[in-house]
This record gives sequence, structure tokens and C-alpha cells, in this order.
Amino acid sequence: MSNLRFFCDDNGFWHWQFVDGQGTIIDQSTFGFLAKENCEKQAQVKGYL
Repeated sequence: MSNLRFFCDDNGFWHWQFVDGQGTIIDQSTFGFLAKENCEKQAQVKGYL
């Protein structure tokens, strides 16, 4: 089962990662977002939401 994760880094930027059931990263955001909503929108554009 794959899972989409959102997290905020130490600099306050939001990122997403799409991981498989073993925890291996399949895809991830290439840069951070100031707003979580914008991070979620990019994951949606990529087809993960």
C-alpha cells in the first residue's frame, strides 16, 4: 500500500513524499512550499490526491 506524507522541514518549508508499503520513496516534491495548501495542490497535480 502506498502512502502520501506531508511534512514541514526545519526551515518552515512544506514537502510531500509518496512512499510504498516498505517506506521506499517513490516520488517527492522537488522543492519546499511556504504554505501546506500549495504543497497539497502540487501533490494533487501529480495525481497523488
